[in-house]
Amino acid sequence: MIDTGSSVNVLYIDVFQELMLDPMELTPFGTPLSGFTGDTIHPEGKIALLVEIGSHPQVVKTAIEFIAVNLQCVHNAILGRPAIVSIGRIISMPHLCMKYPTLEGVGIVRGDIRSARKCYRKAVDRKEAWNSQVSLRLGLSNRKPSASRYR
Repeated sequence: MIDTGSSVNVLYIDVFQELMLDPMELTPFGTPLSGFTGDTIHPEGKIALLVEIGSHPQVVKTAIEFIAVNLQCVHNAILGRPAIVSIGRIISMPHLCMKYPTLEGVGIVRGDIRSARKCYRKAVDRKEAWNSQVSLRLGLSNRKPSASRYR
């Protein structure tokens, strides 16, 4: 996922493990991260990975520093502002398109609206499921408070 609002590049720990990366390669990252929901998480560490963006012949290969986090997400990684700046990308959200300079001309990566909607729906479903679990655990209900409580 490309996120112009993210100040870091994020790699989710399950993807880190699927790539069979060695946890010893993670260097400490002592600063907690907070998202737009206000939640704060403590990263597992940071790692620089060689990333290839695009398809031949308009390919960019660059090392990108990722912050590894132990969270579940519908995405594999988030490319934030540091990655966007490092390869000089231009993002068009309405077109689900990213353009970037290469030695072979301008490269283009296009998003897929069906995939974007599917990811969005998965994220919303997961959030709704989490919220209902929190409500059940806290003993919350949909009952209206009695009027006598506010006298």
